[in-house]
Amino acid sequence: MPNPSRFSQAVRRGCWLILSLSVQLAPHCAEDNTPDSDPALKFKARELSADETKMARAWFKELGSDAYDIRERALAKIIGQGPTVLPVATEFVNDPDPEIAATSRGLRAKILVKYDGYLPSDPTLLAALEKTAVNTVVWTKNAAGEVLPIKTLLDVCQKLGIKIEIDTASVNSEIGLNEELFGPQPGPAFNSLMSVGASLNSLATMAHAHIIPRGDCLLITSEEIAKRLAAQRYTVDWSHLELSRDEAARVEKELLPFFAAGTEIHTAPSAIIIAGTETSIHQAVRLIALLPGHSPDSIWPRTNRSDDATVLSKLAEPCNVQISSDNPWDAVGEFRKKNLDVVLKSADGTTLSAKDALRTVDLQLATLNLNLNQGAPLGLALRWFERRAKSLLDYKLSYTITPDRTIAIQIRPPHSSPPQSTCGADVAFLYPAPAEYSEKSDAAARKKLLDALESHLALFPALNTEAHVRVVRGRLLAYGNEATLRRMLDLIAAWRSTSKPPEPAAWLTALDSALNTPVDWDGRGLTAGKVIGVLRKMGKVNILLEDSADAAAHFELLPQDAELLAPGRYPFKQLLDDLASRTKAVWRSDLGVIVITPK
Repeated sequence: MPNPSRFSQAVRRGCWLILSLSVQLAPHCAEDNTPDSDPALKFKARELSADETKMARAWFKELGSDAYDIRERALAKIIGQGPTVLPVATEFVNDPDPEIAATSRGLRAKILVKYDGYLPSDPTLLAALEKTAVNTVVWTKNAAGEVLPIKTLLDVCQKLGIKIEIDTASVNSEIGLNEELFGPQPGPAFNSLMSVGASLNSLATMAHAHIIPRGDCLLITSEEIAKRLAAQRYTVDWSHLELSRDEAARVEKELLPFFAAGTEIHTAPSAIIIAGTETSIHQAVRLIALLPGHSPDSIWPRTNRSDDATVLSKLAEPCNVQISSDNPWDAVGEFRKKNLDVVLKSADGTTLSAKDALRTVDLQLATLNLNLNQGAPLGLALRWFERRAKSLLDYKLSYTITPDRTIAIQIRPPHSSPPQSTCGADVAFLYPAPAEYSEKSDAAARKKLLDALESHLALFPALNTEAHVRVVRGRLLAYGNEATLRRMLDLIAAWRSTSKPPEPAAWLTALDSALNTPVDWDGRGLTAGKVIGVLRKMGKVNILLEDSADAAAHFELLPQDAELLAPGRYPFKQLLDDLASRTKAVWRSDLGVIVITPK
């Protein structure tokens, strides 16, 4: 949550790195979706001005002062400039004063450890850390035969071409561990589904250390310092929005759910100050660029667009799936048997074959049971697959659509999240004219939007609509899978141009019709085990049973209740009402399926 007092202290110390973000306004009908338009990708290393360079040289000279306070103050000012001051440092590495020369030579390491302003990570480094972990590691050992985790980490990074800096004041690279703790290679630090970054951090943790990207290298330091450095500080100018103090506070409240836990935000009419991860800073810059009224509808980061209509057609295709397995490949195989184009991918996007998938037995999945035999659309079936697949080790099988528009089930390790995009769109047309923006009018526009779009977006990877779909001052802001956001923007654009909201999706219309259609019912002679199957076929709907939220109550139908209502003609939902009453359960329509849950 925001912490104004901490921010106020930082501002008074004069430590903020200020960036003014200019937003070019464009007609609302235009689209701004090219990758080059993403403001978060336009960050470049800040360069010192001529006056700042002159001032920095004076600080370096003060490093040779006889007064300790002057030297420390000068060093703090130099470090406060971050990497931008390193070119000046090269002028002093051979200074006649040994104190100035030594400090200049060691300045890069000091900045990596102490500078808490914005220090962007090299994209090449981040890409290397996100790859699937290496499978073979040769442990580095000392003379006593103990494994040296930090030196093993250094060897791995050298082979992978990853630059390393060690905070020698916080990390002991000579810590040795009993070889028996590691077991056979590749050992517990390396799992075939973990990323390189997660695997390297496992090694660092064994030596009571932590890794964190810093510019073009990985810094190995203490966990406490890594946590502090992860909260980078940044200030973005949003004075062009012309917000009052109260409006700035309201916008801050709406933006907070878009950021990771632990991110601190403080707003004023002229600027927003953020302390958080590099990803959070990028998110802030994107959101602020999307806020001005009548800005183009945009998605960032955005891959090259392909045929969205083809993806939609595939997701709407009816399918019947019956899955009872704890192997993720078996589940994918069920979709592929129906000639449905679904693949299995690892967290880094690598497509896994059946042989690869068999290596994932360490997921320890609970048995997945999913019976959808009434032609559920593929998109809804995948949403149910994702919801019901459970791992005893907190691995996740996520339904996703990749940037190349591949429909996939992705295996994600614990605590990892799929890549997401941020979008913005002009939805001022949803307000009564003339539009007046307030918390109440924003909420009404958001409800109208979600009510109209929800059934269409249900076929796509899930959005957290509660937290990540907001309407702020006539602007939609959303965060989620790029394909889902693309569908959302297409529907909004059509609505805006025709002044007509989209009709409910075909699957929802069909379900509503089935629930209200009268059927001829005669349950005489039915057994409890056959009632659900008969109802499925008669109503032409999918019915799933769920345990209660605390798993204390289970669905149970007594033999004497199996016949349900007396023979006659009833709306189908009346049969469901009677079934729920007899089993002390409730039923609901959810993602195209009738779900029955014990109370």
